[in-house]
Amino acid sequence: MNEKAFSMKSTTNHVFLWVIIYNAITLGLGSLLSGLNSMGLVQIIAVIVGNLLIFLLANHKHWAIKPTWTAKKMTLKAFGFILCLDVLAQSFSICLELIKTAAGAQGASLDINIASGSFWFILYGSLIGPIAEELIYRFFMIENFKRIGILPAIIFSSIAFGLMHSNLVQGLFAMVMGLVFGYIYIEYGLLWSIIFHIINNFALGTLPSLLISGVDNLELIINVITIIVGLVGIVLLILNRAKVKEWFKNGSVLVGNEKTSYGLKSVWFWVFTVFFVLMIVVLIISPRTAITT
Repeated sequence: MNEKAFSMKSTTNHVFLWVIIYNAITLGLGSLLSGLNSMGLVQIIAVIVGNLLIFLLANHKHWAIKPTWTAKKMTLKAFGFILCLDVLAQSFSICLELIKTAAGAQGASLDINIASGSFWFILYGSLIGPIAEELIYRFFMIENFKRIGILPAIIFSSIAFGLMHSNLVQGLFAMVMGLVFGYIYIEYGLLWSIIFHIINNFALGTLPSLLISGVDNLELIINVITIIVGLVGIVLLILNRAKVKEWFKNGSVLVGNEKTSYGLKSVWFWVFTVFFVLMIVVLIISPRTAITT
């Protein structure tokens, strides 16, 4: 094995081993604290403890990394463009939901009743969760992978981000959003990836769920608006296709000569992938009862 291949494989092993440990900590704490009344409070405690342990244990001398808080200046035009991409991903999620429903796969996910209005769950889903996830799946993963390539960094972090949701539709949506958040992190820094993650979860997720609770036809109206704005996102991508193509060709994106395929030889990548794929399959075959927080 040449030095480049070993670099990619060893990096992938290191990152995915610690991401596995992080998820084991959060899932384990979630089970231990399941007696608490609020699912949201359990998740807040779990991700805070998980993040603290990972950055205390994983960020040792050889793998020491520092966050890129801000990079390029965020302009109003860039903000609007990224927001349209976010809504485009939401449109993709709506289409997947419709396909799932049409196929009769009602038990394809673990449903959580956001509309119940639990303070702790709203706090987790809208603020604490996005911060914790950006620290792990953008900062920790992308900064480690950056040494061998920006593109593999975004791809692997997006795969991990999607799979950890253990949910067929939400997982595919999260993979797409992971690409968007990864781009934001690289171009504008951790602060902006956190901000857009919070916007995505609260303004495009929690808030609409709270609004449509008990209101006839409002969900349909919100979905139609989302799809229309998503189409605007497609138009903007087409109009800016030259800039998008240039971004991928840019040397800062393709740092290093290693191929992503080397990372696919990582044992811990496949342990992580197989575990969460099996969780998704189990939830499809034997769906759990919806949780009211």
